Amino acid sequence: MDYISLSYVIALANLITFLTMILIWKSNRNTAGVTMWLISATLAFFAFLSIILLPSVGDYHVFVNNTLVITSVLFGIRGILKYREFNESVSIKVVYILLIVFILITSFINKSNPTNRYLILDSLMAILFIIIPFLLLYRQRKDKMVYILIVVFSLIQSTTFLSRFYFALSGDIANYNGTHPVVSYVYFATIAWSFVWTIGILLMIQLKYSEKILYVASFDVLTEIMNRRSFERDLENAFGNSIKNDELGFSLTIIDVDRFKHINDTYGHQSGDEILKFLASSLVLTFPKSNVYRIGGDEFAIINTTDYSINEINQLLEDLQNLSLKTENDLDVQIGFSYGSCECEDGFNNISSLYMKADKQMYLQKKEKDILLKKN
Repeated sequence: MDYISLSYVIALANLITFLTMILIWKSNRNTAGVTMWLISATLAFFAFLSIILLPSVGDYHVFVNNTLVITSVLFGIRGILKYREFNESVSIKVVYILLIVFILITSFINKSNPTNRYLILDSLMAILFIIIPFLLLYRQRKDKMVYILIVVFSLIQSTTFLSRFYFALSGDIANYNGTHPVVSYVYFATIAWSFVWTIGILLMIQLKYSEKILYVASFDVLTEIMNRRSFERDLENAFGNSIKNDELGFSLTIIDVDRFKHINDTYGHQSGDEILKFLASSLVLTFPKSNVYRIGGDEFAIINTTDYSINEINQLLEDLQNLSLKTENDLDVQIGFSYGSCECEDGFNNISSLYMKADKQMYLQKKEKDILLKKN
C-alpha cells in the first residue's frame, strides 16, 4: 500500500480513538491526565488527515504531519506525568516547546528529503516511545500488569521507528516512493498502538478510580490518617497473628481529646477540625513505625507492633500533652488528651476484651482530670 492509502486507514483508526477519547473525557474530565490525552488524540487524528487533505500543496503536508505527530506524543507523555502525579517543571515544558520547534524547522527543511526526515523524526519517536513505558513503570510498586499492554506496544512502536531509521541510515530508502515495506510496518504499528493506547487509558482510569474508592474506604478525609474500618481490620489481623505466634505481640492505645465539646463551643468547629488534624499529624510523627487511626469524632487509636514498651509509649504520649496550636483565627489553643494502653497478652481471649481494657484506662485518666479540674 502507498502511504496515502495507509494514511486513510490510520486516519480512520485515529478518528475512532478520537471519538472514543471524547466520550472518556466527558465521563472522567476530573481524572488527572485525561484532558492531555484528549488533546493528544485530536492531534493524532489531524496529523494523518493532513496527508489526505493536503497532497495538492506538495511536500508541505509532510512537516504538518510530522509536527502534529510529535506534539501528539508529547501531550500523551504530559498526560502520563499528570496521571502519575509527577512534578512537571518549567524546564520540562521548555523542552516540549523546543522539540516541537525543532521538528517544525527540520521537517520543513527536509520536506523533500525523506532520508534526512526519517533520520531525525524516527530517532526522536523511538526515544519517546521508550520514555512512555519508563514513566508508567517508574516507582510503580503495584498493579504493573495494568500497564503491560501499553508497555509492550510502546516498545513495538519504538522498534518500527528504529527499523525505518536504520533503513534511512543505510540509504535503502534514498529513492523513496511511498511504498517501502518498512513504512507499512510503521503505519500498521501506529494503528495498533492507537487502539491499545485507548484501551490502556480506560484501564488506567479504572485503576485510578479503584484507588480513590479504596482510599475513601480506608482513610479519614479530615485528618488523612487511617479510619475506623482500617483500624478494625488491622486490629483483627494483629490479634490473629499474636495468637498464631507469641513473638508477634502488639499493644493497643486509645486516645481521646480532652473537653473537645468545650473547644468546639468556645473556639468554633473550624478550630476543632484544626486541632484534630494537628493531633493526628503529631501522633504520626511521634510513632512513625506504628499505625495511627482516627476511630471516632475526637478519638484516635495506635496499634504498635514494634519494640516500644507500654512505658515508652506512655512517655511519648506524655511529651505530647498540652500541645499549643495557633488556629487560622489566630487563637492559641492548648490541646490535651487522655489515653489508655495495654499489651496483647495471654489473658485476652478476644479483641473486645483488649479494646475494653485500653478504653477503660483512657476513661479513668479522663475522669481523674475532670476531678482535678473541678477542684481547681
